[in-house]
Amino acid sequence: MCGITGFNWEDYQLLQKMNEVIAHRGPDDQGVYTDEEVSLGNRRLAIIDLSPSARQPMANEDETIWITYNGEVYNFKEIREDLEEKGHTFTSNSDTEVIIHGYEEYGIDILHRLNGMFAFALYDSGRKELILARDRFGIKPLYYYYQDGNFIFCSEIKGILTHNIERTPNNRMIFEYLQYGLIDHREETFFNHIYRVMPGTYLVFDLETCSIAKKKWYSLKDKTVLDLKEIRDSFFKSVTYRLVSDVPVGSCLSGGIDSSSIVGAMKDISPETEIKTFSAIFPGTSIDESEYIKEVVEKTDVHSAVVIPKIETLIEDLNDLIWTQEEPFLSTSIYAQYCVMKLAHKNSMKVLLDGQGGDELLAGYPIYFTPYFLELFATFKWKSLISEGFLYIKQHKDVIPLFQLFVSFTRSLFKTHDLRPGWIDKEFFNRYSRPRTYVFRLNEKLVETLTYSTIPGLLRYEDKNAMRWSVETRLPFLDHRFVESVLYIPPEYKIKRGITKYIFREALKGVLPERIRRRTDKIGFATPEDQWFQSELFTGMAESILDSDSFKEREYWDGEKVKKTFKKYKKGKKRLRRTVWKWINLELWLRMFIDGQ
Repeated sequence: MCGITGFNWEDYQLLQKMNEVIAHRGPDDQGVYTDEEVSLGNRRLAIIDLSPSARQPMANEDETIWITYNGEVYNFKEIREDLEEKGHTFTSNSDTEVIIHGYEEYGIDILHRLNGMFAFALYDSGRKELILARDRFGIKPLYYYYQDGNFIFCSEIKGILTHNIERTPNNRMIFEYLQYGLIDHREETFFNHIYRVMPGTYLVFDLETCSIAKKKWYSLKDKTVLDLKEIRDSFFKSVTYRLVSDVPVGSCLSGGIDSSSIVGAMKDISPETEIKTFSAIFPGTSIDESEYIKEVVEKTDVHSAVVIPKIETLIEDLNDLIWTQEEPFLSTSIYAQYCVMKLAHKNSMKVLLDGQGGDELLAGYPIYFTPYFLELFATFKWKSLISEGFLYIKQHKDVIPLFQLFVSFTRSLFKTHDLRPGWIDKEFFNRYSRPRTYVFRLNEKLVETLTYSTIPGLLRYEDKNAMRWSVETRLPFLDHRFVESVLYIPPEYKIKRGITKYIFREALKGVLPERIRRRTDKIGFATPEDQWFQSELFTGMAESILDSDSFKEREYWDGEKVKKTFKKYKKGKKRLRRTVWKWINLELWLRMFIDGQ
């Protein structure tokens, strides 16, 4: 696991500067390569092959192909055996070298053989090409800037910002963040002229013509499995792959089904290995999951370390959190994750498994009941709709998805714009607002959240928070083989009797403690935001920001209406904590990254 840097000209000092600003991604080693065509840099977090022979940038035997690489290829030993049979020789035990020889043998099609998470830049000096590639779901980030013939890339945006480039905000991204809560859903970033290589895509930069060609190399496939044993085996195989490491591997643990399944699988796969888990807890609040964490710890006999994030520490860490994330984010739940990764770092852990993706594949959130009910309604399965609606109310004690069914159906008929919040500037709203489409089928909604609205942002949070503390996180639910086996499972196997993730719960019998396997409440990785945001510490900070000249002068909102809305929130008359956070986060981001404060 590493950080990668580079650009299309030779400048050793500038490359070193890029490496320094992302040193947290790879504190164990660094390397550079330059010639008249390119500069390539790398910061290394040593996890597989800890020896100097795995140093990057790395080249083939005649140094015609160079690579700077970030990630893990879990099946690299199998690919290596295939390449050795074809006559390739290796000088290291790293997965990096497998990609180089794989490219020599198969060209860019080597991507299809890789099972893992990765982002790399490969320099083919013979073809005068610089190839940037990213894994299937975009677990590892890769950004680039292209303007006036200058092509710059980096694992993090802050590396690109070490160059003397103009910093201006991308107002369309800001609108979609404020209005729809969308992030990381486009190739564009919150910075004009800085883009992300999209998931499952590679980019070829021609060093002679300075032109860019992009190609999507991966698309979702339907390889549905309904057999419980096959689902369990697929999940266990994914976890097994993610235990490949030359350093100890631990896990995040929230007490929910996903992280608990991972810890249970780890213990079943390697019962004699000491496993460390890391959790955020919130004693005395409705979102505290300490009792469920304890349940898993007692069943699996793992070591448990916990942290209690507080509003006081959030305020202290806020500037570093914003610097870490580089683009605005949607809630303070990101801070809980930041604290867990910091805790792992303090405990000298380099590798953790985490449960991202489970909810988006298996309909784990209550929001997924709405598209499921819509699908039952639209396909005339009204008996099932009535039954599932009743069972949902019985299990969850609310009627929100049924109300949302009516609202979504009505909006879809008229294809209306979302209503403009009174605090958003009218001209700004009218410039970017578009009619929205609504998804009527559960699996279509799951694909949308996996590829567009939810997972891309969660993966950005995950990578930035973990690598800020020099920790690599691995995500068993996003093994492409597991994804393809469960994503398109018919909806009635995912939501049944008012219970989410039904088929996965059945497949994991015996692995999960029964109390957790039967949980119907869904907390998510949350923080007690309303409690935090009503505190004097937060409201004092918020009011100083909302009263500032810089906030009032932004083109995105009406400053006076924002203040009035915030006063209503303080009095408990409006439930607007996400909106309040977006005001604060965006303003502080603008000051840090655009205004240069």
